[in-house]
Amino acid sequence: MITEKYVNFIWDFDGTLFDSYPHSAAAMEKALSGRAEKPSFETIIALQRISMGVAYERFKLSEEEMQDFRRYERDDSFAPTVKPYPGALDALERIHARGGRHFMFTHRDGKASAFLKAFGVEDLFECVVTAEDGFAWKPSPEAIEHIIEKYSLDKSKTVMIGDRAIDIGSGLNAGVHTLMFDEFMSGEAGGAEEIFTSFSQLD
Repeated sequence: MITEKYVNFIWDFDGTLFDSYPHSAAAMEKALSGRAEKPSFETIIALQRISMGVAYERFKLSEEEMQDFRRYERDDSFAPTVKPYPGALDALERIHARGGRHFMFTHRDGKASAFLKAFGVEDLFECVVTAEDGFAWKPSPEAIEHIIEKYSLDKSKTVMIGDRAIDIGSGLNAGVHTLMFDEFMSGEAGGAEEIFTSFSQLD
């Protein structure tokens, strides 16, 4: 079992525990729909999967477009909706039941905690670090180092889990183990020690 090697699990939110990129890409596509040259959904989601910052830089959203994007993205009913990946919540429960400790480091705002609460797993997390906490963005190790220090975690038993190179980079820079969720089975580990493509593989 992959997860038996670790005690402390630091999770990314978007694209790792929750399938949120389709929702976010659709929101940005709609926000940019007034342009003469409209970027495709496929282009938007590909850039967001690298990082949201890369998408912002590529499309250079106006203030009005950014406001529209944020409004659509924060609308939980805007389709496609944000939902957990199959097996993700069960994996959290199983790891917690055997003594594992859950933490989160995400670039998302406080909505991350709201989603965890809505799906009944908020109490499994000892700490959720979001963009609102003001730490440097990934791949900086700042937030992970804060979690390690605050909760006295053993780095040798701690793993950062994410779906992007910047997630893995933050873990590597903090000196913890790294695990890549490769949803589309690309085989690109982003420097991670191990890859998984389904939450069933964590057993």
